[in-house]
Amino acid sequence: MNKRIAGLAIAGALAISPVAATAADAAANYVTVKSGDTLSGIASAHKTTYQHLASINHISNPNRIYPGERIYLTASSTSTPTKPSAPTSSTSSGTRIVNQAAKYIGTPYVWGGASSKGMDCSGLTYATFKALGKSIPRVAADQHRASKKVSTPQKGDLVFVHDSGGHVYHVAIYVSSTKWLESERPGKGVNYYKPWSKSVYYGRFTV
Repeated sequence: MNKRIAGLAIAGALAISPVAATAADAAANYVTVKSGDTLSGIASAHKTTYQHLASINHISNPNRIYPGERIYLTASSTSTPTKPSAPTSSTSSGTRIVNQAAKYIGTPYVWGGASSKGMDCSGLTYATFKALGKSIPRVAADQHRASKKVSTPQKGDLVFVHDSGGHVYHVAIYVSSTKWLESERPGKGVNYYKPWSKSVYYGRFTV
């Protein structure tokens, strides 16, 4: 009898765990994508549609979500969701920029390109901000001139590589002190790369 009671207690605890996890997700108002997750699966689990999740998360291709990415949830029919507050607006903006740019990982380098079929360095940044509703110039040098200059970069800032004369010839997205997200060069398309130059300026656009 004691063993049976203990077994029932364990079973009850296991049954409660998913409910607690769902409540935690609802309280946070976002889910973090895990390997194997799909947008339609997340939508179904939270009683909404993948179209609405794609809209509020600025996801242009619902078939391309990535592990570690945050997917903010829709409201229920009787409540309005509130996104968790971020330390600063630039942090929130930077995360959105990197998440959007990461959707192009694997896109080949194509000079003059700015789409998922192929893109160059400034094509990546141009397409990323366009998808987030922000219009910026098309080429790297013009993007540098239009950006807000910063000396200490944050996630989502732009890294402008320049030559010995100070002329900008390349742009990447700053992820961390050890990682850039960029369409690097022919044969090396959109991906994360280690910083490869110290001759850089930093600029910021927010979304």
